Amino acid sequence: MQVLCKFSVQNNKIIGILKKYLKVEIKSILLLLGISMISSGIVVIQPYLMQKLIDEAFLLKDMELFFYLVATIVSIGVMGIALSIYLQYNYTKLSIKILFALRIDIFEKIYLNHKLFFQKYKSGDLLSRLQGDITELQRFGVDSIFGLFSALFGLIGAIIVMGYYDITLCLFALILLPIEFYLLKPIYPKMHNTTKAVRESTAFIGSFIIESLRYVNFIKKLNQVETRKENLNNLQKFNKEALLTQQRVQIIFTQIPIVISLLSRVALILFGGYKVIKNELSIGELMAFLTYFSMVLSPVHTILGILNNLPKLKVSIDRLDVIIPPKEKTKQFNTVSQNPVIEFENLSFSYPSKTTLLKNLNLKINYGEKVIITGENGIGKSTLIDILLNFLEPLSGRVLLDNKDTKKIETKVIQNTIGLVEQEPVIFSTSLKENLLMVKKDASENELFEVLEKVGLSNFVNTLPNNINTNMSEGGANLSGGQKQRISIARAILKNPAIILFDEPTSTLDKDFVSGIDNLIDECFANSTKIIISHHYCYKNARYLKIENKKIIEFKHE
Repeated sequence: MQVLCKFSVQNNKIIGILKKYLKVEIKSILLLLGISMISSGIVVIQPYLMQKLIDEAFLLKDMELFFYLVATIVSIGVMGIALSIYLQYNYTKLSIKILFALRIDIFEKIYLNHKLFFQKYKSGDLLSRLQGDITELQRFGVDSIFGLFSALFGLIGAIIVMGYYDITLCLFALILLPIEFYLLKPIYPKMHNTTKAVRESTAFIGSFIIESLRYVNFIKKLNQVETRKENLNNLQKFNKEALLTQQRVQIIFTQIPIVISLLSRVALILFGGYKVIKNELSIGELMAFLTYFSMVLSPVHTILGILNNLPKLKVSIDRLDVIIPPKEKTKQFNTVSQNPVIEFENLSFSYPSKTTLLKNLNLKINYGEKVIITGENGIGKSTLIDILLNFLEPLSGRVLLDNKDTKKIETKVIQNTIGLVEQEPVIFSTSLKENLLMVKKDASENELFEVLEKVGLSNFVNTLPNNINTNMSEGGANLSGGQKQRISIARAILKNPAIILFDEPTSTLDKDFVSGIDNLIDECFANSTKIIISHHYCYKNARYLKIENKKIIEFKHE
């Protein structure tokens, strides 16, 4: 825990999350630690019993004591096995519970990041952090508690018994141990650097493969399969070098303790053998002493192993820390009215390393209005919607919803108040029905068929093998662009939000449907504020706005 506290000063977000779940499971942890203490005590007493068996039963030919000691050794051995099985199972159960809770917590927090975050970090990189780095954090957090506790308890017990047998031999053995720490100290920074290189190169490969599979048809059309193979080969070469470098450092780290242990045992055998010959130590005591020395080495190596994992843990903490947004301030508002007014006040925005896109923009949209926002590509139309949705933060100014700053409104309230029909709809690899129910879980099949009829998909659905229960391909690969957009509109109709945003809703629709989209919007969203980004001027009874020169102006359209 001291190790965790050390990191918590610099990385309080990640360590704070881990400590929260450790506190929740504190009773289970203390129970397992108590059992671990008993199990360690059983291990400590066994060499002592073996010494008694050799010196007082074998050499003195005491048959009664022989059977008594054998029965005792077998009994506590069976008890030790039973406790070990119990500890292994329940430790694994606890470890998995904490791991899953950690992953869900961090997974949820990632969604609090803004849109630019997901442009910076690739999906393969995030996947690597959610799997490998969280597992490393959980494993260290839980393993370090039990490992350190068992190691220290076993270490203290073994040293006490070694001192009981021969204090000079005990001190001689302990003097040899600090040499390991001294020799290993320079290796820790190298462990950190090599681990970081391996994690990053592995994440690059994961991102590359995910991207290649996502755009497989496009790659085939351009005849770029060979090029992608070469790129993957180059990434794997870099990963190979990182892995081999890490392995070389790891080998040095693990072999130093082995060499020191071998030399220490040889020295103890020579010194201890001399004492046996001089009748200062019995054979059984020397055998027990060497066994206890091994028991000292085991916890020392456990502690070294934990220290070995510190650089890896630091890498994982750093990689996880950057993907978790700062803790949000408590939101003041958990509701908005059913007829909210939208206001943009002196709004300015620019993307990193780009000129200002919007500057001191002011706009008020009354509830129930139908507003068409036009302008050249890249002028800031979709950005304005992202700011309203809290996907992006303005450089200055603010957005008011129901006369409340959106920064102070709970995220779920904004999500429930505003619906979006995106330009490139997202279709999940589940049934069509599930793709619709994600916005309204309690919708009946009749409701689903009604909205599918409204958006012109009923005939298409009837041709599917399992009707609305037919599974869609990942990303809607088995659908046309128009069909995906219609499904997106169907979702919005089911959600029936107070504010509905359309980002180029007619971009992939056929001419017949485009002519009816305006009537569909008026009919299905009569009681909603309608904001439509479009290059088309086919919308009736609408207020037309244009983004120009970083401002927004209103114009008449006949």
